[in-house]
Amino acid sequence: MAQHRRRGGAHNACPRPAALPAAALLLFVLAAVALLYVSPPPLSDHPALASSRRRSPHAVVLNSSGGGESTVETEHNEISRVPREADGLWGSKFASKFYGCSNSSSKFLGSSVITQPDRYLMIVTSGGLNQQRTGIIDAVVAARILNATLVVPKLDQTSFWKDASNFSEIFDVDWFISDLSKDVKIVKELPEIGGKLRTPHRMRVPRKCTQRCYLNRVLPALLKKHVVRLTKFDYRLANRLDTDLQKLRCRVNYHGLRFTGPIEEMGGKLIQRMRDRSKHFIALHLRFEPDMLAFSGCYYGGGDKERKELGAIRKRWKTLHATNPEKGRRQGRCPLTPEEVGLMLRALGYRNDVHIYVASGEIYGGARTLAPLKALFPNLHTKETISRKEELAPFSKYSSRMAALDFIVCDGSDAFVTNNNGNMAKILAGRRRYFGHKRTIRPNAKRLYSLILNRRNMSWDSFSSRVRLVQKGFMGEPKELRPGRGEFHENPSTCICEKIDGKTAIKSNAQIEQGLINDTERGIAIQIEQGLSNDTDRGIAISEPTVPDEEAGESEAEEDAPGEKEETVDPEADDDALVRLEDPEYQVVKPEALIPLPRSSRQQTASARTQGPSVVPSNHQEVSTPLLSSSLASTQLHCKKLLPCCMGHSSATSPAGVVDAPTGVKVKVSDRYVEIKNGIFELTLSNPDGIVTGVRYNGVDNLMEILIKEDNRGYWDLVWNPPGERTGKFDVIKGTEFRIIYQDENQAEVSFVRRWDPSLEGKAVPLNIDKRFIVLRGCSGFYTYGIYEHQDGWPGFGLGETRVAFKLRKDKFHYMALADNRQRIMPMPEDRVPPRGQQLAYPEAFLLVDPVNPDLRGEVDDKYQYSCEDQYNNVHGWISFDPPIGFWQITPSDEFRTGGPLKQNLTSHVGPTMLAMFLSAHYAGDDLSPKFMNGEYWKKVHGPVFMYLNSSWDGSDPTLLWEDAKVQMMIEKESWPYCFALSEDFQKTEQRGCISGRLLVRDRYLDDADLYATAAYVGLALPGDAGSWQRECKGYQFWCRADDDGSFYIRNIVAGDYNLYAWVPGFIGDYKLDATLTEMTSIWVTLCMNHQETVPRCGRSECLTDLPLNSTFLTLIPTIFRQYGLWERYAELYPDSDLVYTIGQSDYTTDWFYAQVNRRTDQNTYQPTTWQIKFNLDSVNPNSNYKFRVALASSANAELQVRFNDPDRSAPHFTSGLIGRDNAIARHGIHGLYWLFNIDVSGSWLFQGMNTIYLKQPRNQSPFQGLMYDYLRMEGPSGS
Repeated sequence: MAQHRRRGGAHNACPRPAALPAAALLLFVLAAVALLYVSPPPLSDHPALASSRRRSPHAVVLNSSGGGESTVETEHNEISRVPREADGLWGSKFASKFYGCSNSSSKFLGSSVITQPDRYLMIVTSGGLNQQRTGIIDAVVAARILNATLVVPKLDQTSFWKDASNFSEIFDVDWFISDLSKDVKIVKELPEIGGKLRTPHRMRVPRKCTQRCYLNRVLPALLKKHVVRLTKFDYRLANRLDTDLQKLRCRVNYHGLRFTGPIEEMGGKLIQRMRDRSKHFIALHLRFEPDMLAFSGCYYGGGDKERKELGAIRKRWKTLHATNPEKGRRQGRCPLTPEEVGLMLRALGYRNDVHIYVASGEIYGGARTLAPLKALFPNLHTKETISRKEELAPFSKYSSRMAALDFIVCDGSDAFVTNNNGNMAKILAGRRRYFGHKRTIRPNAKRLYSLILNRRNMSWDSFSSRVRLVQKGFMGEPKELRPGRGEFHENPSTCICEKIDGKTAIKSNAQIEQGLINDTERGIAIQIEQGLSNDTDRGIAISEPTVPDEEAGESEAEEDAPGEKEETVDPEADDDALVRLEDPEYQVVKPEALIPLPRSSRQQTASARTQGPSVVPSNHQEVSTPLLSSSLASTQLHCKKLLPCCMGHSSATSPAGVVDAPTGVKVKVSDRYVEIKNGIFELTLSNPDGIVTGVRYNGVDNLMEILIKEDNRGYWDLVWNPPGERTGKFDVIKGTEFRIIYQDENQAEVSFVRRWDPSLEGKAVPLNIDKRFIVLRGCSGFYTYGIYEHQDGWPGFGLGETRVAFKLRKDKFHYMALADNRQRIMPMPEDRVPPRGQQLAYPEAFLLVDPVNPDLRGEVDDKYQYSCEDQYNNVHGWISFDPPIGFWQITPSDEFRTGGPLKQNLTSHVGPTMLAMFLSAHYAGDDLSPKFMNGEYWKKVHGPVFMYLNSSWDGSDPTLLWEDAKVQMMIEKESWPYCFALSEDFQKTEQRGCISGRLLVRDRYLDDADLYATAAYVGLALPGDAGSWQRECKGYQFWCRADDDGSFYIRNIVAGDYNLYAWVPGFIGDYKLDATLTEMTSIWVTLCMNHQETVPRCGRSECLTDLPLNSTFLTLIPTIFRQYGLWERYAELYPDSDLVYTIGQSDYTTDWFYAQVNRRTDQNTYQPTTWQIKFNLDSVNPNSNYKFRVALASSANAELQVRFNDPDRSAPHFTSGLIGRDNAIARHGIHGLYWLFNIDVSGSWLFQGMNTIYLKQPRNQSPFQGLMYDYLRMEGPSGS
């Protein structure tokens, strides 16, 4: 579903006081900076092995070539030179600027002061060594929270590991007690009372239990029983705690927990033996044991034998549900194979003579599985191969002690690499950050899997450059993760400080957060940014490989999983929509026409439920504090480029099997055509029109439709109207002047310009339009962008739409894809022409009566079924099966689109047609059609957008071309803004600005502390009122989603004047920073604003009715979303009377229809409808004013009339008047534009006892006139 703009789960139960929404105080702390962030040092290109998915070890031959280089001979007998190792592989040049700092503050009292007598906390850990380690750390913190004495934890001795070691046999218990003595009192054994041991009270706390949770759940038992034992103690403490408690975690983890002397001594020997073999060495934590693979449910291509073997092991865990192994691999939830790890390391630049210490258990498949890795890196070692048997004898019978040896070596390595996201990987990643940001490489498994799957179809240069790109943000660099992201043990940002000029350290991030919360309450803005994070934490990160949760439930008798038993998904991490590329509003189902379904029928996807609710635009008045001292703007910084210029293009080729371009870019100009080719494809444009007439690629002479006129194949167009005229004029933009902007062997950019002729006033749109096309060397596709200019003194006009359209060959392209869950075989264009098709209620919709493909008979085709919100509209296109070719439209940025992230636009549809929409009135109406006044100057760059071509040589599953297109989309997004677009009007990175900050919500009815504005939408748009961004259509917009802690970062902002807008899922209102942000290109600015909403609160006893409908998504949709004819279902469900909803009895998921539409009668006329909401009031104050808030998700030529307890009243108590033209009902939408009405209600209109609100929509000329409700709330008098 869309990120709808209303309510969250905490607000869905109005009667519960703790969940009552209140007016919120939002604190903005923004840093507009010109520094994106300090990116990791680039890794140089390295050819290497392009092996098959399950290659024989004999398929690779590595030969020495002298001079510190080697050659790699593949099974195709290709010889690739492997250069010397790149700089930065063994460490970050920025690491010296950071250090661990975990000292407590002066407010953190000593244990001797706070420890209460007769309070003892005992814990029993769970799992293997590293899971036990997290339990021990959290046990110390829990004891501190409870002011209790901690008894040395008891280790798990009965789970999968079956290790009989106790705490003192693994960890130095005396050091543990003494080192932490100032923080927590710890004793080895529970003391006797009167010569007797007391029986501890056994209990288990929930996962991620907060500080308050311990005080509410455990402390009462501790006060009563005096001794509490917490069982199965793993992940039982919240990820986010107070600063001093987080620092205590660090002191325990990095200082208080030491291994015993024998373990430390043996671990040191192993490190020294690796150093004796090589100056630098890699430690690889390889989780590929049979139990691990069986538990994860993953599949690695071993056929029936693998399925049978792992399936038999998996049956040991009775609580595990069925999995989709291939899907798990695609989504990055499975460990990489040893071969895949090797390919990743070679692509990153590590030479084959590197020595690797392998920390692992029994490898599934044994030597056969390790052979490809050993072929890539012959120098593999384990603790068994570099030590004598008698040396390991004291440890070999104890799995945890053996794991401790591996832990020490991995910690002491120059580069630590993991193929999984398990406990050991997380703990070591955090530890290595704390002790100097030592190189730590985590695989970006989801994107690596797609690359490795297609590696045989691309050159090694292309493969390795893409690996380096997708691994950006997974290399253990400083500031790679934002503070608060991920598990604290993996990212201990609270405990990491940064040096300034090599001398002074700034505050750690958690100290900054605490200072921000406290000081802003006193009206003071104090924040020092530690720095800006990598883009992997700003919506581009790919999901990491994970290990399933050990617990399916909370019973004591659960079975343990193998290994370290992780949670499948971090419950505090956000899901990356951009990577998943699923449309959360959509479900795949055959779009049959007009089939009645039972009233109870309702389907929705789990992913849609997780997307969260949304907020409506607000008409609230706002009160803000003024900007603070302007002296904060004095610091000058310099923006750095996010990626090496054109990294995704200089050497990249199509993963469809095209080798690097043998020639450079060539341009041939004739009287009629301009032909541009680069050895991969050839683009033909008409001269001087600038129409795409042909695209030659992969042996196909022309991918464009050859059965239509050349000027109707690939073109820019617009719809406009002169002042006073409502009918739009369609205009295909044809140039009148052609010129070559730039041409060499690496790039060509050409221009087709059409200038406005004043003699054509009223006949031609008064715009100068410059269409540009770019072809790069080695790049499988072309870019296009346009510069539109309305000069001073020119006549006014309205612009209804502008776009780029491509019409592909209908005999080739039959399969369309726009999301992981929205792709299908499409109808043919002739299916939409009688007698094969029958037009329905409007021209775009056709019933397929006799389609060319009989499987599609009975479906309805309508281009609006494939519309998509812009926030998810990043890549879409078509696939040809013979030959396997993909033609994709990639939009790398939304900055030039209008209406914000929720604006819905067309994508691809029957034709086959592919669109890049820049401006349209779809799902909005005339509000999103800009009107230019006479003499108004305006100039805007639309694009560039990328038309990407890919193919498959070996005839493998052509739908894999979609997976590759998604990878290319990410490359394009990370390369934005493009360095190669040569128009001066397209601003480059150094001309753009950045903003970062945090958004907090103050709602004392929910929590005494300020709340993180998790997943908030924060954006910049032209100055206007709160919520005006959804109707803004002339300028640029820049949006992001806030992190879990409310932090946000917006980069690459075009210079100009903006307001900052935000709305938070779960909280009513649309928020705006009143100050205008100006020219944010090269300054550091800190801003603070107290943003007080003035609307009366719905207090603890004031919320009388509460209907959080979540933009119709959670309401009754009697088939599924985006289906033709849903509006007709209302008359089937309510043939004689209208909807009645009773608060406390009805269920809005089944009893509230998704839209208030007109009822069709037997005479094919339409009746207006009146809905009723019934609610009970225990008492009424007739002299007080109440408030009824109505948020609309859509209005289509409709009117909302509200009456209280008097349906026959001639004049309604409230009317909106005729509003809205978004037409979302006819366009299969669940929202259009948002409206919020705050209706004053006199207490004299209400009764003690049952009351009824009547909602009437009186306009009944069309079936598509109606309303969609987002949220309704009735509030009692303020302060009552």
